[in-house]
Amino acid sequence: MQRKSSFSKYVRSFVNRHVPQKPKYSCSSTSSGSLSSLNSHPSSSSLAYMAELSIPALRRTLEGLDNPFKLCRARRISKEAESFVLEKFSKIKKIDVRRQDLSALEETEGKTEIEFMGSSWYMHPGGCKVLTRFSDVDFVEVVVDDHWNSKDVTVLDEVIGMFRNSVQEVYLDAPIVELIIASLSMIDLDRWYAFLCFMKATNNNEMHLSLDRVAHSPFEENELYFPEGRKLVIRTTERDSAHLARILDYGVRSQLVVNRQKLDVIKVIVTDVPTLTRSKKELNRNILRFRCWAGSAGFDDRYQQSYVNCP
Repeated sequence: MQRKSSFSKYVRSFVNRHVPQKPKYSCSSTSSGSLSSLNSHPSSSSLAYMAELSIPALRRTLEGLDNPFKLCRARRISKEAESFVLEKFSKIKKIDVRRQDLSALEETEGKTEIEFMGSSWYMHPGGCKVLTRFSDVDFVEVVVDDHWNSKDVTVLDEVIGMFRNSVQEVYLDAPIVELIIASLSMIDLDRWYAFLCFMKATNNNEMHLSLDRVAHSPFEENELYFPEGRKLVIRTTERDSAHLARILDYGVRSQLVVNRQKLDVIKVIVTDVPTLTRSKKELNRNILRFRCWAGSAGFDDRYQQSYVNCP
């Protein structure tokens, strides 16, 4: 039996009862105040000078720009700028999104470029603890603070949306997977974050959403979140596997995330459980729920599962 929350009225309040709008994945979305610095008009930003450049000079400037946040803002300059940025983003074929401890970045307030893990990263211009970098011409990395707040969650959802249409290889931590599924449901992300806070306050990470069947937000027919996805790798700890177990609660079908026919590999990596103790019931139960959602029974050897051998 899966444990479910006994506070049904409380949880039901997480469902947005207004007429749902199609999720805004474009980085030009202005649905969140936390993104105002990302989407500001070029005339009021540091990119205003680009509006005066000739088209060839504008293209050269944008091609040399490696800050994903600035590139997104540059889309507002002109139709030509938007076309150049989308062309550059379309070359991204691999994305890696992780949650990590960013407490060491407390003294970086006001900075846009920082050193982290021995590399240069770009911080969200609004001060949210979301970092990005192009580690290669076709590879983008994203890191969010493991003590994320509601603004971080909203910004992270927006950042992933910048690259979702072209990526073929997707590497995600388990909490990020739940975030993506929640963003595709009718649950408002601010309320979803409040639910996570409630679990933390009650020290019950295995809590589930006690909702009636919730339909996903309306999508255009055949639209996918990762339409080009061919490889999906999910990293999880034993505790974070509860995020995978909750995916079934949202009423979002796996067919809205990836094309099963295109998918070559779907892999779950457990990062904190030694080989000799991999028989833990709670962990296996959580992964089984995720596999039921993904329909892995039809994947045969395309579904893989591995464990990190801890000391």
